[in-house]
Amino acid sequence: ESTKRNYLSKLNAFYNWCRQNAENAVGDEGIFFPLDTEVVKSFLALKSFKDLERTKMQSPGLLKGYISAFKYGYEVNDMTMPPEQDKQLKTICKGYSKRYAQGKEDGKVNQVEGKRPLPESGYRALCKYALKNNFRDSLFTHLYMVLLWNLCQRTVTVGSIKVAHISWGDDALQVFISRHKGDQEGENAYARNVFANPDNPCICPILALAVHIFSQRIFDDDDDGGDDAEKKERMKNVTLFSHSANEKVFGDWLKKSMEKCGSNHSPDLTETILGISPSEMGSHSFRKGVSTSATKHPGGPSTVSLFLRCGWKLGDIQSRYIFEGDGADQYLGRAVALLDITDVKKFTVLPPHVHRNDLERVVTESMWRDMIPGYQYLPPAFHKVCNYLIASLAFHKDNMRNLVHELHPLFVSRVWTSGVLSELKPLVHSTFRKCTGCDLVASGIPVQWSQAKLLTSIE
Repeated sequence: ESTKRNYLSKLNAFYNWCRQNAENAVGDEGIFFPLDTEVVKSFLALKSFKDLERTKMQSPGLLKGYISAFKYGYEVNDMTMPPEQDKQLKTICKGYSKRYAQGKEDGKVNQVEGKRPLPESGYRALCKYALKNNFRDSLFTHLYMVLLWNLCQRTVTVGSIKVAHISWGDDALQVFISRHKGDQEGENAYARNVFANPDNPCICPILALAVHIFSQRIFDDDDDGGDDAEKKERMKNVTLFSHSANEKVFGDWLKKSMEKCGSNHSPDLTETILGISPSEMGSHSFRKGVSTSATKHPGGPSTVSLFLRCGWKLGDIQSRYIFEGDGADQYLGRAVALLDITDVKKFTVLPPHVHRNDLERVVTESMWRDMIPGYQYLPPAFHKVCNYLIASLAFHKDNMRNLVHELHPLFVSRVWTSGVLSELKPLVHSTFRKCTGCDLVASGIPVQWSQAKLLTSIE
């Protein structure tokens, strides 16, 4: 939908320009198709510069975006762009790209196109800032930001995640991405594995989801009427984020946070992101940043697994023969969770968990309903997720006051005031590689790491 809005915006800009400069190309009802190639060339020539003096070049991506919008206009009108016109526009783009590259070499244009990648240090600082600076911010932005990084997805995809998309598999949270910009039909849809990072609670996805779920009544369905079956069906469509425009809300918060970089409000941000102006940062910076982070270690996660997780196309031939594999995505999932890939022990950490018998003895069904209103209507798969969420909260309980703003609603929630976290804390296990008590085994560990572990023990 956001792509369509972008195309329509570009087509509207072309329409308005034509009304002033090429009246024969448009009418009261819109743009005339097929397009006049010479008119399009004139329009693109104007749009290729930021100023009337034609000294500041625009990114080639802008021109390509307009051409994609024109093709969308053809599609809406049940037509295709004439081959000769398509060829001419591609030639124009290719020539302009060469001129733009020459501008980079001459120092006349920025070396980095679009938004800058967010470094790991900046991601950590933003997560810490979101949790501690303002409790209203952390109710939405913290989890949104953590999922944006860990899922390697566009902001519009993260904003549309529903309860029905979330489950638990082996030792990881699984978020099913049914479709995205690169796969509109959902032909290659699969669940992304998201891992806990107990040593770094500010960026731990499991803890972030736990704080989000237990602090708000997002599943409360008592006032909507209907029988239990209808409520369960409605619950499947409940989204994690309740804003009507999640992308805009997050974008506005990110911009305001970046504007404070040079102030005394956020010294951590000043140290890690200073030098990047607010205009150079956006939600896409997370995707660029995590992609850079995941591929920085020689011998780390494969580029193919990164392309698949991000939803990037491998090419017509490769896309028909190369598909997602659990092991590769799990390995990548651990890397993007920022587990230390150079430490054989820390990289194999298991999520904080409580053995089933102990959990059922301490937390009854009525307690679950008290802590999470609407719990009984949630999909069974999400019930298992809740088991790990409460274990993560119990594991980090003693440190939460230091992590989260003092007025955060977590501290007045039933999970916090009931005393259940204190009772669960001594029962929480956080081990490495394998838990002998419940046979939970770390997934996504390369085969050669067994040899590395052996060598480490010999040393």
